[in-house]
Amino acid sequence: MKPEQSYAQLLSRIQELEKQSDYYKLIADNTYDWEVFRDCTGTIKYVNKAFERITGFSCEKVLDGTITEKDVVHPDDWSSISEQIKLSVKQLPVTDLEFRIIRADKQIRHVNLCAAPVFEGGTFVGTRASVRDITEQKDFTDLQVLHKKVNEQTDQYLAIIDDINKVKERVEASELKLKEAQQLAKIGNWELDLVNNVLYWSDEIFRIFGCEPQEFGATYEAFLGFIHPDDREMVNEAYTRHLQTRTSYNIIHRIVLKQGEVRYVHEKCKSDFDMSGKPLRSVGTVAEITDSILIQNELQVAKESAEESERNLQTKNEQYEAINEELRQTNEELYRAKEKAEESENQIRSMFSVSNAGIVLIDTKGSLLEWNETFRSFFGYSQEEFRTFSSKTLTFPDDMPESLDKISKLVSRQIGNFRIEKRFVRKDKTVFWADLFAAPLIKGENVYAIIGVVNDITERKQTEIELIAAKEKAEESNRLKTAFLQNISHEIRTPLNAICGFSGMLNDSDISEEKRKSYVSIIQSSSDQLLSIVSDILTISAIETKQEQIRISKVSINDTIVELLSIFKPQALRQNISLYVKQEFADEQVEIFTDKAKFTQILSNLLTNAMKFTHEGYVEFGYALKGENIEFYVKDSGIGIQREMQEMVFDRFRQGDKSIQVKYGGTGLGLSISKGFVELLGGTIWVQSEIGQGSIFYFTIPYNPVIETNSTSAKPNQSGDVITVVVAEDEEYNYLFIEELLINMGLKIIHAKNGQETVDLCKTDPNIGLILMDIKMPVMDGHTAAMLIKELRPDLPIIAQSAHALEHEIEQYSGIFDAYYAKPIDREKFMLTIISYVKNK
Repeated sequence: MKPEQSYAQLLSRIQELEKQSDYYKLIADNTYDWEVFRDCTGTIKYVNKAFERITGFSCEKVLDGTITEKDVVHPDDWSSISEQIKLSVKQLPVTDLEFRIIRADKQIRHVNLCAAPVFEGGTFVGTRASVRDITEQKDFTDLQVLHKKVNEQTDQYLAIIDDINKVKERVEASELKLKEAQQLAKIGNWELDLVNNVLYWSDEIFRIFGCEPQEFGATYEAFLGFIHPDDREMVNEAYTRHLQTRTSYNIIHRIVLKQGEVRYVHEKCKSDFDMSGKPLRSVGTVAEITDSILIQNELQVAKESAEESERNLQTKNEQYEAINEELRQTNEELYRAKEKAEESENQIRSMFSVSNAGIVLIDTKGSLLEWNETFRSFFGYSQEEFRTFSSKTLTFPDDMPESLDKISKLVSRQIGNFRIEKRFVRKDKTVFWADLFAAPLIKGENVYAIIGVVNDITERKQTEIELIAAKEKAEESNRLKTAFLQNISHEIRTPLNAICGFSGMLNDSDISEEKRKSYVSIIQSSSDQLLSIVSDILTISAIETKQEQIRISKVSINDTIVELLSIFKPQALRQNISLYVKQEFADEQVEIFTDKAKFTQILSNLLTNAMKFTHEGYVEFGYALKGENIEFYVKDSGIGIQREMQEMVFDRFRQGDKSIQVKYGGTGLGLSISKGFVELLGGTIWVQSEIGQGSIFYFTIPYNPVIETNSTSAKPNQSGDVITVVVAEDEEYNYLFIEELLINMGLKIIHAKNGQETVDLCKTDPNIGLILMDIKMPVMDGHTAAMLIKELRPDLPIIAQSAHALEHEIEQYSGIFDAYYAKPIDREKFMLTIISYVKNK
């Protein structure tokens, strides 16, 4: 074979290997992971471009030994990492090793390392390591924990504060992502205050210029100090001309770092001017393009060298022997280059076969040509099944148009590469989200294939979806709270207006007795309405703070239903609707143990709603035994509830329709309270309804039947002696009200203004037969006074009349008293209790 033919064949093989090397290098440089190959002596022979994105250090400084791994790894983690490096050189694999690194800009990042030995022909030739940046995954985990904590908050004001904090965190995260994006693109931004000559640089500019913020004078003159001396006049002239003519500022120049290193940068800027044309502020960007400039220079040198070689060959044809010797030497170098290229190809293939990123090669029509194991594992198909697939087979249908559009533009070379987030479909038909980077492989002028790097981001997308849902829920909660406060303000002010207005009119001397009675009736009715609103608010607050207590007693279901029937029957007659009751069991069968007050309020709330929203037809309520529960229902032929609102009507501040509050009024708390009480009693509540056809509300409570026991009644004392009653009350108006109730009962009434005074009276006056005790009083409270009096005279009855009206407050204080009445006092029940104790005396 002639030397010229041998040289041409070797040169062709070298070019083919270089294309393959470029193909794998393109994959390496665009993968998410930092890939490293070290030979069997531990020396780093290869590192991809991802190393620069993750650490901020250049690959060249690692390969020439200027930067070592110890300079990158966090000092607290170095001892464990150095041990793992030693193990990997001993052919031992390393998996899922997490540690921290310190970037060139001093930023700490969290990474995960996997390493495996590489063999060639059965011989150990080195170790491949793959390092992934997992900082954002840890950030997402922290966000999930915070999200869970936010959901547990029930206080409406804390929830608003939490929303503000989450917005702040997202802003900070956005700033961090902007900083990372600038680092990845090697582009920084600056702003020059021309009035005060103050220059601001982003962190990326400081990295490009190779200095720290404290080393920079923050002025335009300090910036000029970094410009290469040969370019300084040109840069200053270009900027001055930009300010004078207001034309674009777009230049390329050199900068000199303090170590003497020269870099190329591409600068753009624009400026703001006042009304007179005076420049106020300039803003712009700086992009490092050193690599691009150097590559252009190297290409030019290579071109010139090739042209010179061709000229030399043409002029030295007569020197055949000398050329032959040169060709022989060149062949030897080419063979060595071939071996080196093949070694590099084997190393890169080994790394990609176990890469954490999925890598796939497709032709211009989308058919799969080649893939690594990670990519195949994403989908669950076998190798054979993959051979018949295309990218269309694997892509989620809704994402197909965007993918096809991007690939089309890539093939037509309208774009150089692209990165998108899209969905893929696995073999089991489940869908996952992925980050896809794609770049073309070019032969001549045409794209012959496309390389794709795929990372599974399903968990991250799910977290984003959950955060958006949480934000929407918080915003909806805030809207509901605002509407509720506006509604409550209206509901409270309405009865207050009547109370304040008619109370003032009672003082008019010229009103008739008939009008006076009418005014008093209105005031009493409005007071009852206001008390009902306040009670609902306090009750829902007690339920949500878990302070509401259950007080179990014997309850007759039939008696309670009859009582409610008698209460709601007059209203039904006024509304001209029928009210029905279904009682299917004897009284003794449905005597159970439960909380009577809560059970009665649940049924009462449901009946109130049924009567409120039924304009004609009927309302029916009753019960049935269902296993270990009693199931109650309230059925009406009213306006009905929209299907999508049937779950929401039990939420706080919710009503079946936005127009209901305007048309019917109410706080929207009745069903929330009923739901809370039902769940406290161990049951469930639900609704079935159709618009225009009416609704049926169901709820259950446990069926705990009563076992009858004998009891004896106390015999009343028929003594006719005058009984002394002590009224312990520090508020004068409250005392006058009680005195007015007792004044015609033939009792001796003594007024005590605090608990200590009441205790002293009991010590000195044995004729005291009854005490009416307020709890909140000065000097000594009523609860403490009652305990001291019971120690002195255990049989002396003490009746509490207090503003402590919540369930947990009644539970806390009522134990020492013989009876307990919450203010405002129910006059009739209060008087019956007093009469019973007076008769016993």
